[in-house]
Amino acid sequence: MITIPGIEVSTHIYESANTLVYRGIRTQDKKPVILKVLNKKYPTPEELARYKQEFEIISSLNIFGVINAYTLVKYQRTLVIILEDFGGESLRSFIQTRKLTLAEFILIGIQSVDSLARIHSANIIHKDINPSNIVYNSENGELKLIDFGISTVFYQKSFITKNVDTLEGTPAYTSPELTGRMNRSFDYRADFYSLGVTFYELLTSQLPFETTDLMELVHCHIAKQPVPPHEVNPEIPLVISNLVMKLLAKNADDRYQSAWGIKADLEESLFQLVTNGKISNLPIACQDVSQKFQIIQKLYHREREIETLLTAFGRVSDRNHDTPPRSEMMLISGYSGVGKSALVQEFYKLLTQQQGYFISGKFDEFSRNIPYSGLIQAFQQLIKQLLTESESQINLWRKKLLEAFGSNGQMLIDVIPEVELIVGKQSSLPVLSSTEFQNRFHLIFKHFIQVFTQPEHPLVIFIDDLQWVDNASMQLIQLLMTAENSQYLFLIGAYRDNEVDGKHLLKLTLDKIQKSGTIVNYLHLEPLDLQNVNQLIVDTFNCSFDKGKCLAELLVRKTNGNPFFVNQFLQSLYQERLVDFDLSPVTYERRWRWNLEQIQARDFTDNVVELMVSKIQKLSSDTQEVLKLAACIGHQFDIQTIANISEKLPEEILKSLCEPIEEGFILLLKDAYKSIDPDSLQETDSVKGEYKFAHDRIQQAAYFLIPQEHRSAVHQKVGQLLLKNTPQDKRERKNFDIVNQLNLSIELINHQSYRDELASLNLMAAKRAKGSVAYEPALRYLQIAMDLLAENSWDKQYDLTLALYVEATDAAYLNTNFEEMERLAEVVLCNAKTLLDTIKIYEVKIQAYMAQNQPLQALEIVLPVVKSLGVNFPDKLSQSNIWIGLLKTKISLVGHRIEDLIDLPTMTNSYKMAAIDLLSQVRVAAYLTSPPLYSLIVFEEINLLIKYGNTFDSAFVYAAYGMILCGVVGDIDSGYRFGQLAMKTLDKFNMTRKKNRAMHVINSFIKNWKEHGNRTLEPLIEAYKRGKENGDFEFCGYSAFMYSFNAYCVGENLRKLEQQICSYSQTMNQLKQQTIFNYLQILHRTISQLMDESEDKCSCQFLGEFYNEEKMLPLHLEANDKTAICNIYFHKMILCYLFHNYHEAVKNAEIAQKYLGSATASLLVPLFYLYDSLARLAVFKDVAESKQKFLLKQVTNNQKKMKKWADHAPMNYLHKFYLVEAERDRVLGKNREAREYYDRAIALAHEHEYINEEALAYELAAKFYIDRNQDHLARHYLQDAHYAYQLWGATAKVKDLEAEYPQFLSQAHKTDLKTTLSTSTTGQNISYVLDLLSVLKGTQTISGEIILHNLLAKLMKIVIENAGAQKGFLILHSQTKSLNEEDNWVIEATGSADSDEVTILQSIPINSVNTHNLHPFLSTAIINYVARTRENVVLNDALHEGQFTRDRYILTAQSKSILCTPLLYKAKLSGILYLENNLTTGAFTPERVEVLRILSAQAAISIENSRLYEQLEDHSRTLEQKVKQRTQQLQQKNQELANLLQKLKATQSQIIAQEKLASLGALTAGIAHEIKNPLNFVNNFAELSVELTQELLEEISSQKDRLDPESRENIEEILNDLKQNAKKINEHGTRADNIVRGMLMHSRGQTGDRQLTDINALLAEAISLTYHGMRAKNPSFNMNIETEYDDKLGKLNVVPQSMSRAFINIIHNACYAACKKKKRLYVDVEHEAEGFSPILFVRTKDLGEEVEIHIRDNGEGIPQKALDKIFNPFFTTKPPGEGTGLGLSITHDIIVQQHQGNIRVETEMGSYTKFIITLPKVVP
Repeated sequence: MITIPGIEVSTHIYESANTLVYRGIRTQDKKPVILKVLNKKYPTPEELARYKQEFEIISSLNIFGVINAYTLVKYQRTLVIILEDFGGESLRSFIQTRKLTLAEFILIGIQSVDSLARIHSANIIHKDINPSNIVYNSENGELKLIDFGISTVFYQKSFITKNVDTLEGTPAYTSPELTGRMNRSFDYRADFYSLGVTFYELLTSQLPFETTDLMELVHCHIAKQPVPPHEVNPEIPLVISNLVMKLLAKNADDRYQSAWGIKADLEESLFQLVTNGKISNLPIACQDVSQKFQIIQKLYHREREIETLLTAFGRVSDRNHDTPPRSEMMLISGYSGVGKSALVQEFYKLLTQQQGYFISGKFDEFSRNIPYSGLIQAFQQLIKQLLTESESQINLWRKKLLEAFGSNGQMLIDVIPEVELIVGKQSSLPVLSSTEFQNRFHLIFKHFIQVFTQPEHPLVIFIDDLQWVDNASMQLIQLLMTAENSQYLFLIGAYRDNEVDGKHLLKLTLDKIQKSGTIVNYLHLEPLDLQNVNQLIVDTFNCSFDKGKCLAELLVRKTNGNPFFVNQFLQSLYQERLVDFDLSPVTYERRWRWNLEQIQARDFTDNVVELMVSKIQKLSSDTQEVLKLAACIGHQFDIQTIANISEKLPEEILKSLCEPIEEGFILLLKDAYKSIDPDSLQETDSVKGEYKFAHDRIQQAAYFLIPQEHRSAVHQKVGQLLLKNTPQDKRERKNFDIVNQLNLSIELINHQSYRDELASLNLMAAKRAKGSVAYEPALRYLQIAMDLLAENSWDKQYDLTLALYVEATDAAYLNTNFEEMERLAEVVLCNAKTLLDTIKIYEVKIQAYMAQNQPLQALEIVLPVVKSLGVNFPDKLSQSNIWIGLLKTKISLVGHRIEDLIDLPTMTNSYKMAAIDLLSQVRVAAYLTSPPLYSLIVFEEINLLIKYGNTFDSAFVYAAYGMILCGVVGDIDSGYRFGQLAMKTLDKFNMTRKKNRAMHVINSFIKNWKEHGNRTLEPLIEAYKRGKENGDFEFCGYSAFMYSFNAYCVGENLRKLEQQICSYSQTMNQLKQQTIFNYLQILHRTISQLMDESEDKCSCQFLGEFYNEEKMLPLHLEANDKTAICNIYFHKMILCYLFHNYHEAVKNAEIAQKYLGSATASLLVPLFYLYDSLARLAVFKDVAESKQKFLLKQVTNNQKKMKKWADHAPMNYLHKFYLVEAERDRVLGKNREAREYYDRAIALAHEHEYINEEALAYELAAKFYIDRNQDHLARHYLQDAHYAYQLWGATAKVKDLEAEYPQFLSQAHKTDLKTTLSTSTTGQNISYVLDLLSVLKGTQTISGEIILHNLLAKLMKIVIENAGAQKGFLILHSQTKSLNEEDNWVIEATGSADSDEVTILQSIPINSVNTHNLHPFLSTAIINYVARTRENVVLNDALHEGQFTRDRYILTAQSKSILCTPLLYKAKLSGILYLENNLTTGAFTPERVEVLRILSAQAAISIENSRLYEQLEDHSRTLEQKVKQRTQQLQQKNQELANLLQKLKATQSQIIAQEKLASLGALTAGIAHEIKNPLNFVNNFAELSVELTQELLEEISSQKDRLDPESRENIEEILNDLKQNAKKINEHGTRADNIVRGMLMHSRGQTGDRQLTDINALLAEAISLTYHGMRAKNPSFNMNIETEYDDKLGKLNVVPQSMSRAFINIIHNACYAACKKKKRLYVDVEHEAEGFSPILFVRTKDLGEEVEIHIRDNGEGIPQKALDKIFNPFFTTKPPGEGTGLGLSITHDIIVQQHQGNIRVETEMGSYTKFIITLPKVVP
């Protein structure tokens, strides 16, 4: 409880977040009171002002029907309003305890309306009418309104207030115009809507819109109609329901226009209820004519334009396509006042159903020099919208924004300070170059926008008055609209077309945006015609068209139909009392009237500005002065600023503004009452009341009130007072406002000190504009400032003059005005007092030359300057200069450990710091044009660091020096240590700005000399990202290129790499990095040529899509771009070599070598020497002997380098070294050494994952063996080369090998590889696995069901689920035949995704119709088509495409996606599946169709089996009925049934087994391929080892005289052991190879053509082959063979190779089993005397339509538990090492799958095993 003096507080009755309510007694008179307490411990000034406003409004009313306010008291830091307590309770509480009768409701309604009428008469809008704020005393019937906390005062003359942009009131009761999302000013009729919601709830006990989602509720208020009360509760009379619905009209003009009209209808209803006991259907609103003058707020004649806006927004926000929509622009043009802004606001109202953001801003005529002013307004509005969201949402936005900003958040905060309210304080930015700053700013702004332009919340930006836009804003708009990933952004602009010509900045920029491919739409608004003006008059004055026509004609003549002018003209008529309301007591007629003659006599102007001037002149002189000052400031202003420049108190300004607010000239952006309290205002208080002119024409009129000759003086006064009253710490933020005012009065500023002060202010404004990347206004401010200087300013104001000219030089460069830049730079160079004062000028000139691609000029201007700073370079460069420079540097480093350089002191010498700075600017220029000079620059920088200390650029210098040590000097260890030093320096000094550059150098030129090349890739990606974030687009591009190049060098997959290069190229193009773009295109061209088999490889010319050397090479030569030239010839060398154009490869190598210095220390250099050596060795045999020596010498030199590099980084270079050694030994005839080096190169390349060079080594080794006619070895190497190239992605090279060596690369092998590789990506694997699981699950489920009823139910669920169908039908053949073909097909099963139930076995004809709607069930045309063609039908959009668009069913059902597939069993049509999805188009993908095809095949089999089963069941039931009469037949039939059932179960088992086999087959293929390659390697080496040991033995034998006998004996013994070991390896490797071959054959299935074959002869041959094969392995093997061939068999149509293999597998197992038994008996002494003899018995028999084959042995037999598994892959009963488990599996496939036969087994443990094979004579 609280304690208030004079009040006894008794009860706490209510609490909310903002309010506490208590009951109490006033002690002085014992009156009961209510205490309303502001529930805030630390209330804001606005909250206190709101409570004071509420008290003042209630006190001022003092009317019946409104709660009385006694006093306002302070309590601690808050306020308490003491209100009367008349014993009532809120209607909210009242209706919770009882239901109102109709009479009670009407009485309460009448009192509520009466109270509302009284407050409206007092010019108060309540804004929060709801049951909680209506208090009712049920005992005495007294009713009063409470809670005026958000109420608004409106004015007699306009009766309306401003538009609102935030939701006000209680959301469930608020009116559409108070939601903040409508183009409507609100007025007293907003209370009528809230009253309607209240009435609705009192009558129906529910709200009109029952939702808890705020956005949905807002949309309901604006766009949805509630259910009428009489439909909710039929007891409510229609009249009362209509009254409530009229109150709930969305448009205020369609509601009641007066409270008296509502009261009249309620009173009439009460009268009828009391008199008649009921209320008749009387008309409502008959007496509802408002006496308040209100122009209808409605858009006339703009329906087409609204639709155009909505359509465009629909495109931008569409999320239903795979490709996200592009952002769009909409430009709305028209004369001032024509309604451009009103149109957009109306469009905004219709966007409430979209979960997006709408923001708006406006450019100002007097603020053209303020960069981004209109855009900043818009984004400030966006931030304010975000700040209204929940804390969790704010945290989410904070996270997203911080991710978007990275470390650059302050950059955006400097432009939009409100962003800091969400993200918090951000770290300050490092000093950046102008280019880096511009790049960063644009990037951050794009990221900022992307946070809000998402599919779930598109962003609409409306920018008004673009005719006054500044250049920086248009550049930013262009950037946002043309960005590559610009999506979900709809930018609407409005401009006065009469002020914009073809040369206007707006038009020029829009043309550029349009040319970029962005959609730019245009709308032009015309004035209203006579008909629409007349409609406006009819709606406003509630008169007839005839009565309004004459006035409308007058208005059109005067205003030309301009909507703003029309409104102002009508208001003038009302204010002049030329239009008034007739309240005649005689006629009781209530109407508006006017006299046209009087209006015409008044002679109103037909110029809207003159009209507005005349209206403003009628205001008081004080008010006019305030408006003049406000007009000078701009279209928006605040009270405090006006108070400062008028030197008046804020309350005086507020009083002066009451008149224009009342007239509607000024709109309140914030309620002034909420922030101004004259009683408590302190001197330091900041008044925040914000206002704006209602229209530009009003601002223009107010400004025109200032005489032309006085305007400069007014601007001067405004500027001086703003400057005087702006605190120093806030002056920078207000600087634009101050400077713009003072610049308009320059001619009045004569005293030079004042001119110098204004020049300083302009300098500050220029720096701020430049800091916002607004370079044009920055230069304009600087030009004004320079014009303000005195002629002798270089003497009198040196610092200011120097600062202005330096900034102006930079601004001119940034505006690409290079001529002006040169002029300004020359002025500085001529007048600067010191060399240091000119450094910034030289930096700007360097940047300008580099921007113009003139690196030589940049070097020419810098070298003389740094010489003046004490850093000298030789005039002519030579190799000796470099070595002398290196020697000096090494001398400087003496006594310093490399790792200790990080501890050097910080450099303080200004001249040396300037030198370092300038040299850092031209490093890239030197690297591109003069690599020796680059080295000298780095040497000098190292010397400066050692002598004077570290600087911000130390890390890069150390890295650059490390690069030179590695690449030029060859001191790799020291170079690597300098690279490590560079990284540590970055971390120690937190050099974020330059980190990406150092990372680039380290990972492009240092790390690869000691670490694997692939370890440079991730850091280079990071360097790329950091460079992009930092705005360092140049080095960002270099990192992107070096990543791509290094990835190419280390053998990354070409397909993936090509995609990355495309992405980088696109980015470089956008970032205007043409040089890097060229490098990437050269690499792209190379990769394309390796991948594209259609390219012409022989020419090795770069003339394709990505790069044309005929066009580009001259440009590179002209620019002296040695890097580009080197790359071209380097890549051409490799391509020529790979595609066997060796002489061209050598030519290209010789040219590339001339430019190799431009690629110093990169991976290009070792790769160049590898291919240079290989190319020269390839042409070795073709050149003269003298030339051969020269070639070998060059190769030897290359190898010396490669060996050194391999010593430091064997993982990168040792395999390259060995490969060249192998080729050199090849040409020299050293075959043994060559073989060894090839294999070493292959092994190392494989180990270190250089797949490209592994492939090359395989290929070269294969060629080596081909040349020596060792084809068996060559084949293995070629196949491995083929495989490796394919893994690399070099498709063109794969095809090249296939074309050159077709005899070694079989088609089957290629196909298998292609199949394996085509599913290599993760996404494909996942999809494949999902489909496989789906198929396995589906087939197992379907095949496991034999009952047709259950089968069909499961089948429908499975296919609907797998296909993504909405509904499905299974159509089968009718069991009853019909003459009509369509009647032969019936629907046997139907299912849908919405229900688990499946309707089955209804046998509905396919041409039947649904009895509910008389529509067909499906398309019979499609069913008939599939039945006849047996083809799939897949329709992505059945209604609009395909051959069935005119089908009656499709037209009726508006079908979208349809899939219809046949069920085929043994090439016969057994059924049809018909599926639909009418929720979306394109629902059935090819992958789903393929899955369904597999499921359909299984379904066809299962349906056939089920029907057979049903037939069997029918037979069974029939037999049971006749059992007594036909006992004997029953037994026979039962036997048949048992056999058939057994067959069915076997069929089911086979189906399941087949599915398992299919899965295992795929697995087998993969494993076999992976094992095959290393196995080949093992076998080849074992073979070679045997050969080598034999050669060594022979060599030892021939050299035996040179060896002592003991040594020779030991060597021969070791060699013999090695030979035996190698033979064992070869023996077991061959066995493993046989297993793998079996696996591959099993996975590939059986192939071959059928032939008429003698089965008896085939069996005899198989027996002979198997027997002799067993004898060859075991000479002791013996077996008795008994045959019984049926001579009548004839020939069978089989695949003889496959059938022979099947027989051999079974016979081999029979032989093995019998021999195994004999061995066991031989060991077992007890059974030895039995005299067991192994027997193989083979018999054939003609069964008529089939042939039966018996193969029987007398072995051990097969265990019963193993019988079910013997045909499974990899199952064997043999001991480990004696069987693969694939023989019987392959046999089963051959007999059953390939030949449609059958195989079964009979066995008895310990006695025999018999395989019985049945083959059909005729192939099904």
